[in-house]
Amino acid sequence: MRLRIATVIAAFVLLAASACGQGNHTSNEAEAKSARRPSYGVVTSLPLFWGEGRFGDAVGGRDQRAPFVQILSQNSDVRPIDAIDASALENIETLILAQPRRLAPHELVAIDDWVRAGGSAVVFA
Repeated sequence: MRLRIATVIAAFVLLAASACGQGNHTSNEAEAKSARRPSYGVVTSLPLFWGEGRFGDAVGGRDQRAPFVQILSQNSDVRPIDAIDASALENIETLILAQPRRLAPHELVAIDDWVRAGGSAVVFA
């Protein structure tokens, strides 16, 4: 669990560094061949998965995901979650709440139940 949280934090640090024009990362092919990929669910109000108004990028097939998502996706499965309930949390190991929208009471209960049952959550607010 600590390794997954450290991975998420490292990805955010790389995102911040790349936003400042200082990021330089390399991927280790040995790590990329791991048998089991961790799974992350991301709840956010930030444009991490889809570009904002860059229609040409979408049509041209360019990756519009934020560097954070691109880096985290190299060695894990990352998917956005729009509606939080037990079924949305079922197949993920770590939930990342990165500046989430206002969550409904039933969503907070679902997250609480999921964490109490052994799920891990990282909150950036």
